Amino acid sequence: MLPSEIKGKRILFTVLNWGLGHAARSIPLIKQLIHQQNEVHIASDGNAQLLLRKELPKQHILDLPELRIAYTHHSMTVNMLTQLPHLVNHHLRDKRAIQELYHSIRPDIIIADHRYGSFHEACHSIFMGHQLSILSSKFNRHPIASRTNAILINSFDEVWVPDRADQSLSGILSSNPHIKKPIHFIGPLSRFKRAANSDKKYNIVCVLSGPEPTRTNLESKLLKRLAQKKGRHVLVRGIDEPLPSPSEQIEIISIADTQQLQQLFNQSQQFIGRAGYSTIMDLDCVGLPAELIPTAGQTEQEYLASRLINNSKRTP
Repeated sequence: MLPSEIKGKRILFTVLNWGLGHAARSIPLIKQLIHQQNEVHIASDGNAQLLLRKELPKQHILDLPELRIAYTHHSMTVNMLTQLPHLVNHHLRDKRAIQELYHSIRPDIIIADHRYGSFHEACHSIFMGHQLSILSSKFNRHPIASRTNAILINSFDEVWVPDRADQSLSGILSSNPHIKKPIHFIGPLSRFKRAANSDKKYNIVCVLSGPEPTRTNLESKLLKRLAQKKGRHVLVRGIDEPLPSPSEQIEIISIADTQQLQQLFNQSQQFIGRAGYSTIMDLDCVGLPAELIPTAGQTEQEYLASRLINNSKRTP
């Protein structure tokens, strides 16, 4: 099943709150499904839910258990192991919440953007994500983590990967030999469109996202760096909290909606931010030169950034 084939259905669409990337990439797909005369109910939590409410004000947006993840160690493995009891508890709470939502909404289809507990045996359940394999620090599939990931994903009926079939953006991440369900590449998802001609208002646009304290740490470093660079810059915090601008040359925005963020991308000469996959899809769509900063220890982002650098070197 492809997104274009879903028409006239009642859908429960759940979105992971791990930075804003999952919500951002889900928005164009949700809009497509609504356009195809589907009844779409959305469920999420935290900042992802705030963005969804802002972008889709007419939609029914429900609450799911909040996931609070902190990066306190440079090793992602250590971060996940120390918070494993919390992650397991959240997964179980998520599953219970989906059971309740199923009985109240009675969806024909559940689409889960990386929420592993968002499936129900009584309806068709689709897992959407690009990270089907978990990588080691050497960018090989981690044998235990990738098998565990596959076990969770195999609870669904099928998988949607937001990438092209040749895996031009996600590489090895979007394949896993242990996944036994059908996998469909539905194409990159971006809220943006490239502007043919746009005046460059800003030298640098910075967009922040992701768990704390890494988001705040990067914000502090970027503000100091922008203050030393000539020209006008803009920083999007990715959280719904105001922050005074440290100088006239730096504009600060808490959370930008799609139209505002697209305008910022098209009006800037360079992007600086995390190497998240949703960000990479947006940059690919707009064609904006970028400096990508992987979250330390997050092998997915390190791999994506390294892969883009290697590919750009091979491009004539």
